[in-house]
Amino acid sequence: MVRLMDIVLCLAKGGRPFRSHNEKADSFERGLFLNHVNMLQKYDPVMAKHVQQSPWNATYLSNRIQNDLNVALHKLVQQKIVSVLNGKMVSIIADDTTDCGYHEQMYIVVRYFDNEKHSPVEHFVSVLRLLTVDAQSIFDQLNDVLDILNIDWSSVMSVCFDGASTMSGCTVGVHMKCKERNSEIFYVHCYAHCLNLVLEDACTASKQNRTVFDFFSCYSDSLCLHGGESCVTCSNGEVFTRSRIPVEDFETQDGHAERKNGCCKTKLLHHYTSFIRDYQNNSPC
Repeated sequence: MVRLMDIVLCLAKGGRPFRSHNEKADSFERGLFLNHVNMLQKYDPVMAKHVQQSPWNATYLSNRIQNDLNVALHKLVQQKIVSVLNGKMVSIIADDTTDCGYHEQMYIVVRYFDNEKHSPVEHFVSVLRLLTVDAQSIFDQLNDVLDILNIDWSSVMSVCFDGASTMSGCTVGVHMKCKERNSEIFYVHCYAHCLNLVLEDACTASKQNRTVFDFFSCYSDSLCLHGGESCVTCSNGEVFTRSRIPVEDFETQDGHAERKNGCCKTKLLHHYTSFIRDYQNNSPC
């Protein structure tokens, strides 16, 4: 069992898929979990004995057992985080984005100061699917996560969100709902989002900044070609996409890129639109 837990931990840390479409004994690709088990039994007599001699209903290799082991590790890590955060002042970082399946996902990070390491520490604690993206729904999800972590709102020093009105609105935004629980909470506009806005405005403000813009465009293209994640950019009028979102999922009209199926715009689409506008107003390099 310890060896199986180590396999689960190894795959989970790397965010690797456990299973395959066909896990039968004659399948060429049975999934990473079973492949690791088969490899270990060649060199480990304990694992070999377990796989070859255990009853068919006690091998602990089924998909349900894999899920159970994952959940058990998750609970252990969560308990460790809860014990570390006990009595500490924390900051909450949250943002949402659309995944490749067009589902809205929100991630939550807890930040605190470690007295032993004498430095701030961040823990990624949750990723949640948002069925609705209004301020109340997002706040309810945040509140549920804090309840799980046994964090009281009185222990929250600050919240860090993007500049969208849903999050930063001074009347009904998420940060105002947080302040209803603790009036001393300080709202921080995410520096990464601020930098994104600054670079975009700096690159498209005037024709004299074309050199700077071309640098970031080339850098973005290199990320698209080598990063392996969803992205849309343009170089010399051509559209490059990463593997997760095919180019046919986008419609280009009058210099504007739109995601089909009515999905919301992203920062990358906005960059693409800015590039097309700049490209049409200037001759290509």
